[in-house]
Amino acid sequence: MKTKQASVIKILFAGTIILTFLWALFHGTNDFGLVKSNLLTFISIFSTLCAVPLIVNHLFDRGDYLHEITKILLYVFIIQSIIQLIAFVYPPFSAIINIFKKDIINNRDFQGIRSLALTGNPFFTLSSAYGLMFINYFYLFSNKKIKYPVIIFILLLVGSFFAGRTAFVGLIIGVVSYFTYSIGSFKKMFFSVISISFYILITSIITYIVYLFLIPQSILVIVDEKLLPFALEFYYKFQETGKLTTKSTDVLSKMYFEISMDTLLFGDGKYFNNDGSYYMYTDAGYMRNILFYGVLGFFYIVFAQVLILKKTLRSKIDFSSKLFLLFTLFYFFILHYKGEVLMSMPILQSILVLYSLNYLFIKDK
Repeated sequence: MKTKQASVIKILFAGTIILTFLWALFHGTNDFGLVKSNLLTFISIFSTLCAVPLIVNHLFDRGDYLHEITKILLYVFIIQSIIQLIAFVYPPFSAIINIFKKDIINNRDFQGIRSLALTGNPFFTLSSAYGLMFINYFYLFSNKKIKYPVIIFILLLVGSFFAGRTAFVGLIIGVVSYFTYSIGSFKKMFFSVISISFYILITSIITYIVYLFLIPQSILVIVDEKLLPFALEFYYKFQETGKLTTKSTDVLSKMYFEISMDTLLFGDGKYFNNDGSYYMYTDAGYMRNILFYGVLGFFYIVFAQVLILKKTLRSKIDFSSKLFLLFTLFYFFILHYKGEVLMSMPILQSILVLYSLNYLFIKDK
């Protein structure tokens, strides 16, 4: 795709690669492990830009670009949810899915309730993407651009249960965004509350009926003893201890610690320890960036991430679309607290790039 915005995007991601390479040289560590990750993200972005004309010409229905692209992405993840659901209830299908994944991933299936999706990274990356789909869902729902909303929501929720709890962060942001779209209109806000209350009631009834009468007893045991305790660990912990915590949040709280002023400003230019583990044994996004780049280098990461959406945010888009993009960007910054997302994580960056091209399809822009 040859546009000024596409060129800017390529330059920004190429700049991340160059910055990482130079930072390792500057510190004399010659630790170029992060360069490989940056290169993978760049290739994904480049492929996405090449695919945009094909997507627009062959997959779009009538409608504006942002609505159409979010619908396509939502349907992709609905298919992913169906794949996970089939793999969960029918092990031979799961065995077929495992053929396409590395053994190290298959060995981390958490007793058959994870690693069921057709993806190379069925953990933090997949759950993060599902969280973004919840934000997509409520954006489309608020604009009345989604059919069979109850079924779609249930499938998204089921897929998230298998993918990971991170998706619930997107669910919360999605719900908040849904009501924010109605700001300024009491009538619209009132009907938003009535509408979502109705759909929550219908979703609960359908889920309850399926749970009681349609799930085989053998599967029900696994759901009760494994899937729900994993997906809703924070709820179970709250019942036991009165605190909304999980093993993951307990571990994450230890991933942030004090560092020297030199490291804070300039980083150490290290991404891996000698044993192959992450430097300083932390995989928290902000911490890993600061340890490698320092604040000065990290500023580029933040600047580049925001700049990707600048063109579309400044174009003539409607209020809800602008808010949707801002909530998406906010979601990225929230997720980065847990793991590397900003200017990394190919799937989320590719989706953001797709959103950033919205301005090209606005009339009288």
